[in-house]
Amino acid sequence: MININKKNFLALSLTLPLISACFSGATLAQTQILIGGALDVCTSTAPSNCVDGFVPQGKAGALYQIDAAGLSRINDTFPSQYAVFKNQVVKSLTALTGGTQYTEFALLQKWYGAYEQAQLLSPELLDFVLDSLEVAQTNTSTEKSEEQVYLRQSRSSASAELVSFITNALKVAAQQRKEPAHILVITASNRDPYANADYYEQLLASQGVSSEWLALTPALAQAINTRQCEALEAIRINHGVYDRQRVYPQRTKEEAALCKAGISALISKIKSATAVMFSGGDQSRAKRALFDANGVAYPWTEALRQRDVIVGTSAGSALQSGAKNNAGNVPMITAGESITALWQTSAQTESNSAQKLGYEAISYDAKGGLGSVDYGVIDTHFSERNRTLRLHQVVQESGQIAGYGIDETTALIAIISEQSRVATVLGQSGVVKIVPIEQNAFLYSYYPAGVRLTFVDNQWQLGLETQANDVKVPEGQSLPDKRFADILYDSKLRSLTQAMCLTAMSGAKAEQYAQGKYYDFSLTRLPSTRFINTDTTNNACAIEGLKVQYEQRQ
Repeated sequence: MININKKNFLALSLTLPLISACFSGATLAQTQILIGGALDVCTSTAPSNCVDGFVPQGKAGALYQIDAAGLSRINDTFPSQYAVFKNQVVKSLTALTGGTQYTEFALLQKWYGAYEQAQLLSPELLDFVLDSLEVAQTNTSTEKSEEQVYLRQSRSSASAELVSFITNALKVAAQQRKEPAHILVITASNRDPYANADYYEQLLASQGVSSEWLALTPALAQAINTRQCEALEAIRINHGVYDRQRVYPQRTKEEAALCKAGISALISKIKSATAVMFSGGDQSRAKRALFDANGVAYPWTEALRQRDVIVGTSAGSALQSGAKNNAGNVPMITAGESITALWQTSAQTESNSAQKLGYEAISYDAKGGLGSVDYGVIDTHFSERNRTLRLHQVVQESGQIAGYGIDETTALIAIISEQSRVATVLGQSGVVKIVPIEQNAFLYSYYPAGVRLTFVDNQWQLGLETQANDVKVPEGQSLPDKRFADILYDSKLRSLTQAMCLTAMSGAKAEQYAQGKYYDFSLTRLPSTRFINTDTTNNACAIEGLKVQYEQRQ
């Protein structure tokens, strides 16, 4: 029985002994900690994540200044492919020259006010301008230039618990290996991979774990593999990253040193680590640090895949898709909004151009990412960004058995060895499982924090031993007989399914208006559907196998 009044504490107490047991076997297990994003930790750049009254010290964020030096950098290194915009960009910025330092938002507002057409410039050109104007923040006697992490002062207890679990999982794995716990953090998902290096390096170091930023950027991967370390700066520009040696001199030195050490040294460094952690950002960008332009794995990719503990957050979790199972290769979601699934008949692979129609089209990489996950497609920021239909379409089209959508500040934790598999959910909300039935219908399951999952029929399922707390439902309570509007916005699908679970309803209806048409949704409790209220808190009602179907209204 899983009694989850203190659900996250229980998930920790259940899972850590399982890690120890798995690691003590003849074949060592791998612990996969996949976080859905929004790890809301108190830092100097995110004071809103801190408890009331605490004022963090350290770098508060990137700053920008329009001065002669910055204008000279823009003028001298303006990208040739955007030469037609050069005169107007330089002229408009020159008119704003001054000693004021701005945040990115404030700078863009000021620039757009003086030059409205700047809003229409390509994202790549805007990145170049911002990188060129960014202030290199250096240490002073009163303030540290690095971002500072204050985990104990975090407002979010769920975030602190996730970091604590990662720390404990590392220590267990290291103990079995009879070596110190050491984690490498990889920020290749970020366009500017140096900007968040301080945060990720400090995150676990604050817990007494040896933590090191690994300068495995897309530029480094290309340079080290082609033995062009002397051209690192030019290669960075080819990857849309500009002028970073000036802004982050220490980090770019680390990158250059890693490049010069060579591939064998990089592989040895990875193999000596207990764990690797992949940051959020863009999973397609991170893949460029793992595979070359022809899709061939770099020599170090397998070493990353084999670490005892793999941690991902947001894009870093989606990146883990890619291994093969009985249904074939597990694809990696790359982009898209659920609402486009209402009229988009199939997801676009990365090799095809996306049809926008005012929304971002759903796309995926059929070859996947790192390939540590073989049990289904991974999606993140799930309920909060209403990605259910997006995940369904990718799973349906790829022929996979299931997909798993991880909510924000929540982790799907799987411990996998040749002998056994076990999983649990930890954090603030839950994990959604999507199993396609047909193009416009699927089974929806929701696993709240604290439940244990078993691996049956090639998918994670709610443990049969899970039982409900004694929570009484008021007699006669039911959902109103109406269609719930805008079901694909504001986490409404999670809210509706939770309401169904709490009231043991047999069905519910919803609708979505898009592209001048209405789409009707039917949610049906089947004889095999399970509703289990595991707690009295929000989003704690476990669901297994609720049928969801949608179609255009005639």
